[in-house]
Amino acid sequence: MTKTRDLADLGGGFIQSGTGAVQRTVELKLQDVVSVKDFGAVGDGVTDDTAAIQAAIDSLSNGGTLLFPFGVYIITDSLEVGVSNLNIAGNNSTIDGSGMEIAAQRGEALIRFVSPSASVATTLSASASAGDTQIQVTSSTGMQVGNLVRCISDKVQYRNSSVLAYFNDQNIIKAITGATITLEHPLTYDLDISGNTVSVTAVSAIENLKVTGLTFIGAGEYFPNPTGGGGASHMGLYFYKAKNVLVKNCAFRNLQGAAVWAEYVNDIEVSHCFIEGYDETVATNSNTAFYGVYFVRGRNARFTNSSGVRVRHLADSSEWYDFLQANCLAQSTHLAAFGSHEETYRLCVSNCTATNCYAFATVRALTASIVNNTFQSGPLTSAFISTATMNASDPGRMRLVIQGNYAETMGTSYAVNLTTSTDLLKIANNDFADSFIRCYSANQQFANVTISDNDVSVVDFIGTSAYPHTNVHIANNRFYTDTAITGHVIIRGCTNSTTPSDYFFITGNSCVSTVDIGSLIIIRNEGYYGEHFVVKNNYHYNDTSRCVTIQGTGANFKSWPIVENNYTTLTDSFGSSDAQAVIWADTSSTPSNLADATIRRGDIIENRAPSAANAKAWVCTAGGTFGSITGVTATTTAGSSTVTLVGNTATKVYPGSYITIAGEGGSGRRVLTVSADYATITLSDNATNSVTGADVSRNNPTLAASNLA
Repeated sequence: MTKTRDLADLGGGFIQSGTGAVQRTVELKLQDVVSVKDFGAVGDGVTDDTAAIQAAIDSLSNGGTLLFPFGVYIITDSLEVGVSNLNIAGNNSTIDGSGMEIAAQRGEALIRFVSPSASVATTLSASASAGDTQIQVTSSTGMQVGNLVRCISDKVQYRNSSVLAYFNDQNIIKAITGATITLEHPLTYDLDISGNTVSVTAVSAIENLKVTGLTFIGAGEYFPNPTGGGGASHMGLYFYKAKNVLVKNCAFRNLQGAAVWAEYVNDIEVSHCFIEGYDETVATNSNTAFYGVYFVRGRNARFTNSSGVRVRHLADSSEWYDFLQANCLAQSTHLAAFGSHEETYRLCVSNCTATNCYAFATVRALTASIVNNTFQSGPLTSAFISTATMNASDPGRMRLVIQGNYAETMGTSYAVNLTTSTDLLKIANNDFADSFIRCYSANQQFANVTISDNDVSVVDFIGTSAYPHTNVHIANNRFYTDTAITGHVIIRGCTNSTTPSDYFFITGNSCVSTVDIGSLIIIRNEGYYGEHFVVKNNYHYNDTSRCVTIQGTGANFKSWPIVENNYTTLTDSFGSSDAQAVIWADTSSTPSNLADATIRRGDIIENRAPSAANAKAWVCTAGGTFGSITGVTATTTAGSSTVTLVGNTATKVYPGSYITIAGEGGSGRRVLTVSADYATITLSDNATNSVTGADVSRNNPTLAASNLA
């Protein structure tokens, strides 16, 4: 007969197998893991388990593991956690808060993780610069090493419509010496106290928190705008003043504020989770419904290998440093699938997919990389990427990389719609099908721009700005459309004639269109352009439209752009090989204002003379003439592009000129650079022969009038 033993029969206790194991009592062994059922939770989907679960949490005053055996646990109030080193583990169990009373109070959640420590407030007593790892405060009393610390200025960095964004920093205290605080991470931006106040807040955090294997169910109530004016209630998990947080293998359904909300948090990861909205009828582009994850005022977040459906944003952040979203799937979001990210620094969204969403991401981050993502279908007004309005009058400038993405947008929507000022903008190697890249420049300034190697329909710098766009490279893009449009590359200048838009390089682009368009490249007469404007080696395959159109008069350019080696299959009396570039001039009967050496043989200059009797086009003929430049001689060496000049001035040999040096062996070489004293130049090609003191002549084109068919 087998004897049944109870725990008392175990006598000496428990010894784990393995060398070095020590004897423990059975009681201590069983306390390694606390089950909510140890405190009376039932988990039958009927009983109110709130008090029992809270008692189980409270028993772990020094941390530990809290286990939810398989079941459905009903709660009617928030569960409160205020300790570190806590692991909450489910066994595919459910915490059902659908019966909770909904209060429009930020922070209401099924489980709230909140540090009991009070915040310490002071101010910055001296300005600090980007890259600094130390700050000076008025008082460090009450602060401790390891505290989360936030610095926020009242100086505006940029404005997102009517919302102001301020200079801020989220950090951790590494050391304290008197009123000197050493930070764990260098400052990203200056914190200036000249005429400004920089508030400093420090707080002790709970840490080492883990939640796995649970499903959270909310009440499915409907509140407008979860992040504004309270109303961010009924979350799944709420972390406030915490460090080192992991949420993994969890599901969230029918909540309202957010599935996971983290505020004043450093180092959080949410992975392998599923998030589902409660209402299929919420309107697209609605400022309502709940978030997947929302991170505010913290640092270092990872949201990976997760998916969500029918949410406002699957992931979003505000005043956050370092946020990675990777390998996630969003479906049918009401707004941008992967957030808006106001005042977020170093955002990276990679290898994510959004289907049937209003947009992929509305980027308000100051620094962001959007790489290797997929955006499919969506509403007619959808966009892959749009941005906040960052006016050039504010110091805020975005650094944005959009690379390697596939976007399929509907109707006349934009793949990329930018209303921001940039210090760096790179849009490269994307497949945007039949969509637009739009840089709206009403009050913005785009600087250091590369738009290259994309499949796209239109690149449009729309609207003019008082702030000059500069260093813009539009290169090697492949354009296609089956819809009638004005042009593929459309550029507008700057309204400031003193400091116009400058350093534009439009090279190596190609187009095959199935419909007639106005031109592959259009330089509009809206705004002013500088001395460095190059349109070169572009190819337009369409037998009814032009390759290059310049609509300005001579006054729009400080010097006429370099337009050469462009090609179109435009049919004309000279044959397609001569119709390399079509340039619209002003309405004068002769293009005398274009009679500069920046045009080459075969290029076409066209004006808009309304009379049929006047020639409509002027073509640079094969011969041309060489006019000597009085008093200028040149010395150069075979194989070198550097030339020394004697007698040169600013008006004789200048950048963009085409010159010939007697005996050098070449003809019509373009001047690339001229030294400040005008004595040294570099040419587009190396010299064939060495010459000393040779005469210099300029290539002035001979223009032949013709009516193009």
